[in-house]
Amino acid sequence: MEYLASLGGAREAVVFFHGYGANMEDLAPLAAVLGGSRYDWYFPNGLLDLHAGARAWFALEITALEKFFTTGKRDFFHSPPFRSSVEKALDTVGAFLESIPQEKIFLGGFSQGSSLGLALALRSPKKVKKLIVLSGLFLEKTLWGSLPSSLGAESFQTHGYGDPLVPFREGERLASFLREMNPNHCFIPFEGGHEVGPCVLPPLRDFLRGH
Repeated sequence: MEYLASLGGAREAVVFFHGYGANMEDLAPLAAVLGGSRYDWYFPNGLLDLHAGARAWFALEITALEKFFTTGKRDFFHSPPFRSSVEKALDTVGAFLESIPQEKIFLGGFSQGSSLGLALALRSPKKVKKLIVLSGLFLEKTLWGSLPSSLGAESFQTHGYGDPLVPFREGERLASFLREMNPNHCFIPFEGGHEVGPCVLPPLRDFLRGH
């Protein structure tokens, strides 16, 4: 699998998955902001080639997604093509995580990438020690297979009040689920849209360092 990496033999690895329509270069600048050589960094490229360098982790029907945000009906989550695309992403990226030599992996993502990261953390609770969910969407539990009784990782989440793509209520719904899996889950709303708000970077840096 294609990825950008900044490696120096650190004991902890940070893996970040970009959002739908971006690519492995999108979140790479976070390495310098969040800890630099303190960690080894991996920024994988999405599996699906959309257009002009844009990538995705699994297929999305944009009109169906917009209908879901309008009506609340989650029908498209159960369509065979969607589920097959998600399963392929989980299998492929799961194998990539297993190839990373560090015993402690901090797993993060933005938007679609954060949904993928959460699913992987639920499937590999012993491997993932910290989970970062930035502007994420709550997917159906059935997509993740048999759920563990707890997350097994510390968790950190942010969501903009004015997010025009993934409504804030979806961030709240995801936060509720994560609190069920981890009572100490940290949820930070912020004044902003569908973005990695600059105001969330200091607490995210502290979360990675364990402060």
